[in-house]
Amino acid sequence: MDTVLQPMRLEYLTLREDLAARAGLLAARLEKKEYRPETILSMDQAGWPGDWEGRTILALVLLAQATKKEPAYLHKIVRAVLEGRNERGYLGHILPDGEADEQQLSGHSWLMRGLIAYYQYTGDESIRDAVVTIGRNLFLPVKVLYPSYPIKPEERVYGGGAAGNVAGMVGGWHISTDTGCAYIPLDGVSALYELTEDPEIGALLDVMIENFLKIDFIGIKAQTHATLTATRGILRTYTVTGKGEYLDAAKKLFALYVEHGMTANYANYNWFMRPEWTEPCAIIDSFIAAMQLYSATEERDYLTYAQRILYNGMGFGQRENGGFGCDCCLGAEGEPDNHILQVKIPEAYWCCSMRGGEGLSAVGRYAFLCDPENRMLTIPYMISGEAILGFTEEELCIRTETSYPYSGNYIFAVEEENLSEPVTVCVYLPDSAAKVVCTGAVYEQSGGMLYIELQPGCKGFTLTFDLPVTAETPVGAHSDKSRKGYFKGNMMLSIPAEETEQFPSPDDPRLVPLYDAYENGHAPRQVLFKV
Repeated sequence: MDTVLQPMRLEYLTLREDLAARAGLLAARLEKKEYRPETILSMDQAGWPGDWEGRTILALVLLAQATKKEPAYLHKIVRAVLEGRNERGYLGHILPDGEADEQQLSGHSWLMRGLIAYYQYTGDESIRDAVVTIGRNLFLPVKVLYPSYPIKPEERVYGGGAAGNVAGMVGGWHISTDTGCAYIPLDGVSALYELTEDPEIGALLDVMIENFLKIDFIGIKAQTHATLTATRGILRTYTVTGKGEYLDAAKKLFALYVEHGMTANYANYNWFMRPEWTEPCAIIDSFIAAMQLYSATEERDYLTYAQRILYNGMGFGQRENGGFGCDCCLGAEGEPDNHILQVKIPEAYWCCSMRGGEGLSAVGRYAFLCDPENRMLTIPYMISGEAILGFTEEELCIRTETSYPYSGNYIFAVEEENLSEPVTVCVYLPDSAAKVVCTGAVYEQSGGMLYIELQPGCKGFTLTFDLPVTAETPVGAHSDKSRKGYFKGNMMLSIPAEETEQFPSPDDPRLVPLYDAYENGHAPRQVLFKV
């Protein structure tokens, strides 16, 4: 297997400025009543045992590491969950042999992810045992059922609300309106396999992936969140096993999503071919999947997707209270006012707000990618903060300051290092970047990347570049190609919806980034303009 670039460990990263503010605001939101130990086991009303609890635990652990602030209720939440388990060691009902509830499996994928993160955070071996019990008692028995998972269009129900619900039974499967959510556990099961290397769990993964890849995602209008979460699980399985066919499959799945499930502002259709609303759960999945794919392939296009997902889909999806909500599907063909981005659900506090915890912490984790063997450090996007980077037995302690993505200014200061040989720092530049200047180190520019030679003893470098406003036809599923949008770098710009349908000038003061919405409000914004 080729080298996979290594993301940051959050304990070696301190966030500053924009990302720190966003993470801190979300961390405070996740300490409100919906996420407290006395209420969390009763919050789910749609048949998703383990889901609310697992997403919350995962978010709180990751945000604790990202913000360096201990969550107020985390440990009591975990105790409440453990006390709420049934006699087989998981939450919810115990089904007869030969039956599976895809919402229960999906919810417990998040619970396993959350408990694994909590185990790694605390070192509590009893938590590890609890996760193994879920894997063995809930997931291994359904291995034989995955080949019969209902994947024919006539077997699915095409209704459902934003929370999803159980929609009947097909064969031995209790199916959900969140079509395909039986494969969300590719995320949790692959995390369990990464933790334990249990060959039975590995065999289960192989069966799940084999049958997942048989699905006609467009034909059954699969949920994009389920599809992308499963894709992340396949990519984790690739990093653990080195099976190249899994990387190939993930690349195809991501391309399918871009073509048939992505909106004009790099958010998502909740279901393939059903442009009803976006879902930050899937937007965050798509960001992480893009960064996983870049880490495995070093194909620059994935970084462009990652930035555009971050600064437009995720950025607009975060609300003023720090949580995340759902919007209309910008650019969807045939939809009224498809050039205007507006809120559909102010906050999806039952899922998307919690997923924001992994989303924002992932932005920190992937901000510095190390390749120790080749002495390469990749900076896929610029953030402000401090980091300790490892190169075998050598360390590089850095401090960064930036105004990006608003403008092209970046300070990379070396606070401490014990390097014996140079490190190459590879920085992504947006396609529109102009007048690039780097001072303090030798550099060259090639293929949309800047390669900077960081010698032992070097104190860092300063990077500046212009980001002119450009007009582009956005990508996306069925995006209206008769309209273009304004970009500054990889940020989309917009004006108040009622102002005009014609192209404003690039320097119109009403043009503001979608990324700023959590501070400036979520009034309807015109994003696409007639050509």
